[in-house]
Formats: sequence, structure tokens, C-alpha cells
Amino acid sequence: MGLASMAAISGALAQDAILPLSQGQSQLDNPAAMVAASEDWEVQMQHAARWANVNTGFNTQAMTARKSLRWGDMPGQIGLRFVEDRLGPGLSHRAYGVQASVEQKLGRALIVGAGVQLGLAEWSWDLTGLSWGQQYGPGGFDPGASTGEDAELLRGASRYADWALGVAVDFSGTVNLRGDLALHHGRQNVGLIDTRADSLAFRFHAGSSLEAPLELGSSQIGTLRIWQRSDLQGGEQLLELGAEIRHRFGHNSQYTRHSRSNEIGIGLAYQNSGALRPIFSWRGAGGWSARLGPALSTGPSGASQGWAIAMGFAPTYGLLRYPTR
Repeated sequence: MGLASMAAISGALAQDAILPLSQGQSQLDNPAAMVAASEDWEVQMQHAARWANVNTGFNTQAMTARKSLRWGDMPGQIGLRFVEDRLGPGLSHRAYGVQASVEQKLGRALIVGAGVQLGLAEWSWDLTGLSWGQQYGPGGFDPGASTGEDAELLRGASRYADWALGVAVDFSGTVNLRGDLALHHGRQNVGLIDTRADSLAFRFHAGSSLEAPLELGSSQIGTLRIWQRSDLQGGEQLLELGAEIRHRFGHNSQYTRHSRSNEIGIGLAYQNSGALRPIFSWRGAGGWSARLGPALSTGPSGASQGWAIAMGFAPTYGLLRYPTR
């Protein structure tokens, strides 16, 4: 395989990482998604493995953290975002960002907000460990033979500014509605052959969700949540549709927006890459949460194989924002 083939592959793969286990508006997708958060602070971690039948890691790790504060007279949030996307042996993408948002409560039920993300990102490649066509001869494979490629191009990095702008709306009544829009600045191609092949590719994100109580007679037996996410970057488009049923048990506080109780859930998400993903979730009374989502089916490229897990902590003690909603 030559560098020309690698460049063609990198152009197809080099999209911003979209992790499959979002819950509500994802801070990874939109810096304004921190709007209307109830707990004072929160940390989330995700891991997604793809092409599970391939030994060398094709996987993504991400971490977000946020803290509530006030910008003068306006409530808001400050957050951190880190994503590492490994696209196979020797090729990876990392992004670091600082996020900030402000929000305004309009009446009892409606909150609107806007957010910004500033950071750096890097595509890096080290292809010295791969085998190349020139290393195969009459006697078979010779790892000591010349690759036939320019050694200076086998290892390198491409860095750029990583920023995003977003807006979000949260309406909480008997039915909770959320919506968000974001614009991300990215780089679609790695440019292994020629740095002029690097092209800026804005990613447009749109998401929405609806959450409503499930009742049996006069008793609430659970909560139904449905959501959609869509992302457009370069020539690639992602659409995700999902539904989840959650049930709370244990102590149930009437004074907080999120009950201080244990909660379990089961759901199903579909992505147009071909992945059909059952989702199993749990949130504990102490603030710990976990979500697991193996993939049941594969798309044409096999990219939907694998599994994903998300872990989080948002303490239910201390300051709770919007406690009377």
C-alpha cells in the first residue's frame, strides 16, 4: 500500500468523532449543551471501539467536565473537552478545548443559552510500523527492505485551531423538550502527500429530544425519552434516532428536578452508518451513571461493529441548579 492509497483512506475517515452514547444534549457536540444542567458540576467519560474484529485499535476516547458559575448577573457554565480518535495503526486525531456558556431563564419553564469552544486539534501519523508493497519480493516479505516511500512523509502531524459555536433551548413542563444547533470548525483531510490537500470542513450539528412521563392509571411507571442527532461534515452525514424507557426506584425527592433515586433504562438507537445499538443505562442515587451500547449490525464499511461505554459522575449533594423546576 502506498501513500496515495493511505491519503485516499484518510480522506474518507477524517471526520470529527461522533460518539454513540449521548444522553440529552452532548457537550461533545455542542458547547451550549451545558445549558439548564441541574447539578453544580459533572464529569463524563466515553469509550467506543469500532471494527471489533480487527486486532489493532480503532477506537475513540472522550472526556468532558463542567462547572456552574455566574458571569456577572448571568448564570453560566465553564467546561473542558478532550477527544482522542484512533483510526487504525499509526493514524490518530486529538482535540482539546475549553468551553463557556451563558444562559437566561425566560419564565418558569424556558431556558435559552449560547456557548463557545476554543481549542487545538492535531492529526498525527506514524506509518513506519506498517508493511509496504515494495517490501514484498520473490523471497516473501522483508521488513528490512526499503518501503519505496519518502521517509519524511511516513511520520508527521497537522495542527489547527479547533472552535465551535452553539445555541440551545430547554423547556421543562409535563413534557421536557430540548433542542440545540452548533457549528464546528474542523479539518477533513490529513494530507499525507501534500499539505495543500488539507481542507477545512465545517461540521453542522443539530439535535433534539423529548422526554415525557409513562403512566399506568394514576401512577407514573417510568419516563420515555426519544431523540435525534444529525451531523453534516464534508461529504459525510450522520443521522441518529433513538428511544429509551427509564424507571426510577428508591428514595424520590420532590424538591429537585432530578430525583435523588436509582434509575435504570433500556433503549435502542439507530445510526445511518448501519449500527443498531441497544442501550442499557443506570444512574445511582449518589450521582454515578453508566451506559453500555453494543452494536448489533454493521454498515457497508463495518465501521459500526464494536461496543461503547460511558461513565459519569454528577453529585446529588450540594448546590442543585433550578431546584424548583
